[in-house]
Amino acid sequence: MLLRIFILLSVLGTVLSFGDLSGDIIPTLYTITLDTNFQTWAYSGQEEIQITVSRSTDVLVMHSTVSVEIDKLHITHNKTRTIAATFIGRRNTAKDVVVYKLAEKLQKSKTHYVLHITFKGVVSKKLTGYYRTGYVDTTTKEYIKMSGTHLSPDKARTVFPCFDEPRFRAKFKLITIHPVTLSAISNMPVKRTQKLPKERTRTEFDVTPSMSTYLLAWVHHNFVSATVTVDGVKISHWIRPNLKSRAKEKAVFIGKAIHYFNNFFGLKYPLPKLDSIGIPNYLVGGMENWGLITMRESTSHSTPVSRYGRIEISYRTLLCHEVSHMWFGNLVTMEWWNDLWLKEGMASFLQFDCVGSIYHDVDMSHEILLKLSKAMKADKVITSHPVEMPIKTTKQITQIFDTITYGKGATVLSMLKEVLGLSNFKKGMTNFLKTYQYSVANYNDLMKSMTDGLNDDASLIRNFMNRFVLQKNFPLVTVSKINSQTIRLTQQRYVRFRDLEFKNDTSPYQYQWIIPINYKTDKHTEKKTFMMTTKFHDIKLKENHKWVKLNNDGKYMFATFYNSSSIMRSLRDALRSSSQSPQATAQLSADDRAQILRDLFLSAEMKLIGYDRVLETVSYLKYEPNPLAWTLAARSFQELRSYMSSDLILCFRKYVQKLASHQYQSVRAKRNGKLKDQLLWTAFYRVLVSVAKPHPQTKAEEAVLYSEINKYKHASELKRKDVEIFLETTDSDQIRAIGNTVAKYPSKNVFKIINFIYRYGAVNPDAVWSVYRDNYDIYNKKFGLAQFTYASALKYMISHQRHSKVIEAIRAFFKTHSAGAGTLGVARGLEKANYGIKFRSELEGSIRSYLEDQSYCGGLWASIQRSYNDTIKKLKNIVRL
Repeated sequence: MLLRIFILLSVLGTVLSFGDLSGDIIPTLYTITLDTNFQTWAYSGQEEIQITVSRSTDVLVMHSTVSVEIDKLHITHNKTRTIAATFIGRRNTAKDVVVYKLAEKLQKSKTHYVLHITFKGVVSKKLTGYYRTGYVDTTTKEYIKMSGTHLSPDKARTVFPCFDEPRFRAKFKLITIHPVTLSAISNMPVKRTQKLPKERTRTEFDVTPSMSTYLLAWVHHNFVSATVTVDGVKISHWIRPNLKSRAKEKAVFIGKAIHYFNNFFGLKYPLPKLDSIGIPNYLVGGMENWGLITMRESTSHSTPVSRYGRIEISYRTLLCHEVSHMWFGNLVTMEWWNDLWLKEGMASFLQFDCVGSIYHDVDMSHEILLKLSKAMKADKVITSHPVEMPIKTTKQITQIFDTITYGKGATVLSMLKEVLGLSNFKKGMTNFLKTYQYSVANYNDLMKSMTDGLNDDASLIRNFMNRFVLQKNFPLVTVSKINSQTIRLTQQRYVRFRDLEFKNDTSPYQYQWIIPINYKTDKHTEKKTFMMTTKFHDIKLKENHKWVKLNNDGKYMFATFYNSSSIMRSLRDALRSSSQSPQATAQLSADDRAQILRDLFLSAEMKLIGYDRVLETVSYLKYEPNPLAWTLAARSFQELRSYMSSDLILCFRKYVQKLASHQYQSVRAKRNGKLKDQLLWTAFYRVLVSVAKPHPQTKAEEAVLYSEINKYKHASELKRKDVEIFLETTDSDQIRAIGNTVAKYPSKNVFKIINFIYRYGAVNPDAVWSVYRDNYDIYNKKFGLAQFTYASALKYMISHQRHSKVIEAIRAFFKTHSAGAGTLGVARGLEKANYGIKFRSELEGSIRSYLEDQSYCGGLWASIQRSYNDTIKKLKNIVRL
């Protein structure tokens, strides 16, 4: 016992820069056999892992969760000697690291040792690891059992013992035993199948290239496929048998994406095949398992007719995103999860050029600006984080699958392409992929490849990147007019709300950036870009000007505030005239106009200008024909509305309706036309929805509500997903009854309890919070490791709170209750809720004044409402005194 304690303490005392494993033992080839009983969902496993030893050791440390029961474990050397291993215990907070004492030291050697393990487990009900799923056949009405995997980022350890960190790349030989009624697909082609007794099949796959554990995948299914061959690669999409006609479209698209990236990178896709499949009850949008892309069935089943507007854009970018990972993420993998953005940011950036090469019906530069603007929205708050975020423990990994990693990561790489030029950028990427293929790399490795051969510029480029990658938030550049031909630029940190308590709000660069600057005026467009390396910079313009606008086409990640009334007046006129001019002759492009609109709202949030000036300038939208500006306007209007007092929403609604009325009929008439017209109508629709009336007080009929609740309780898990329990109500007791029911009675649609938050979170945030608080263990158990899903839901629930006492109670609750993958969602929700209070007390007055002056607020009711609000404020002040 003392020896075990000593070994555990010595392992615990080993200080690692990241991860759980020291690297003394390195896997090179896994041979895994899994035998799954589809009646009990139990599985047994046998595993042989060829290992090398980098440093002599008599301790084996590897990953395996408590859900995997290890029966036997020993090591052989040269197939002749057996080295016994004694289980010592588990370590780390997740208890997913096992420690064994070996009977003798493994010696540093090129000779392979083999680790032999027998184990067993249960196919999970959760949507991570090795999990069960299925669907109802529409013809036979039979429930078809299936199983699939989602091992990213750290769930391989929940299925089989392994070295579950990205840097431990190895080859995999998978053998799976399953019912004869199902087929199996995995990363590599099937090598052979063998029929076994008791209606079972043994499927053996070819050995994979060296890859990380999180990329291993397999699916047991009864689907059919459509197949095409592109550049020598067999590409198949698998789908339910009754929907086979929808499969070829996906296979053809993925083939075109493979062909594009083969040429773009100058490196051929290295596997012989690429399968894709939509899995029932799938947790995320898609997963880039090498050779086997998995996705939601909604994507797999979709058709061009069903994909309207932005849904079509999402479909295209998702498939290109996952295919790009075959190179960035799979061929080259990040060394550790702090560099997750190297694969996710790169894929989120590359997806746009890929789509643009296949389709030519929309301008994908608009999509890049939308991605950039979404990243700025996420990054404008003090609760943001750097693109490269320190990750020490497994628990922290899922927290960084967010808009900063994907969106800002993509934006930073897009800026790097603009600074380097496309030719140098492609050369750098190819250099990176060739240097580190079948290996791991980090941010410094990427920058070394990208700047190789730049000589004097290399240091400047790295410094520029460091300031956007290693510190959170982004720069605000203020433009001041010195005289008729000189402007002064001043940079500062953009952060919306500094009053929220947030620790370690420091930066290695003191929140100063190196900013790429270009500009245009009403007389001239300066195409050359220079780097602003100081806090202040003066620009001598070539001639007198009415207006000047920084950041041509909005390609760089900074906000601009024009601290000159004359420049703003002239820009307002230019917005209107450019929106009415043909695109080729417009002084301000559609990207320019959208960027000005976005930066106006950002400036108002920092209290640099009043919202009255913003709404006055935004009125130009009545002439705007491009969906880009309308889409950004919809986002801004929706956020603005979420902070407003109820009575002001009605006035704001009239303003927006009038704004849209000028083009409404013409836009609506073309809504079923080309994709560009669909996008404009979608943006118009979102603008109008963003200012929908405040939720009226409603109450469901008691008998109907409780009939649905009882129906839900007594239905099977499968049938509960079809029970419509989310009735129209704002009543607190009724909402709590609905929420407690869906929490305590599981459904095959595991998102039911998350959908509850989205359905009622804005209607009655207090009731939703009480349901979550009372069912915290259920929510956290199901979604505590669910990447985007949990964080987004918690942020939505908390951000709609409007009372300080409730907000403080929530803050106190999460100080003693972990939110797991939702931790950053909690922080961002609290920030947004507190900002809402600040907005209503300090900022919405300018909106009210403008809307009243323009006669959008009027009538007896509005007068009574204002009088009532004034009285309440006076009474509160009296009570406070």
